[in-house]
Amino acid sequence: MGPATALDLVRLGIFEPTALKRQNADAMYAKLCKIDGVRHDPCLLDVFASLVAFANGAQARPWWHYTPERKSRASGPQK
Repeated sequence: MGPATALDLVRLGIFEPTALKRQNADAMYAKLCKIDGVRHDPCLLDVFASLVAFANGAQARPWWHYTPERKSRASGPQK
């Protein structure tokens, strides 16, 4: 995580890593988009997903590990 993401977390009211345990990455992303009045790059959602997962005990993985899951959710149920 870099300085820009750290600042995003502060802007979301998240000041310590343990606070990420109670978060939902999708809700974090939606809230930040609303705060800024723009749709951020969806990769930021993957970054948030990686941080929340790690805070909840998952193995440390790069943000792009979470991209296929996000894309799968976005495409809806497969027939």
